[in-house]
Amino acid sequence: MAKYLIDHKHRKIHRSAYVGDKCDLPQIPLNKRCGEKKAEKIEQLTDKGYLPCPHCFKGPTVN
Repeated sequence: MAKYLIDHKHRKIHRSAYVGDKCDLPQIPLNKRCGEKKAEKIEQLTDKGYLPCPHCFKGPTVN
């Protein structure tokens, strides 16, 4: 299972274990997102301007 979900449409990185309704992933077509396990790949994406999702990247949120 992927640790991260990459939203290529909005250039956001999600933590798969904490994705919730606020992340709006169901609105993103499957061909515009993918899974990733390696932290090195996440670092490469942030260097390319991808941002961590404010709702799920750092862990669970209340609400």
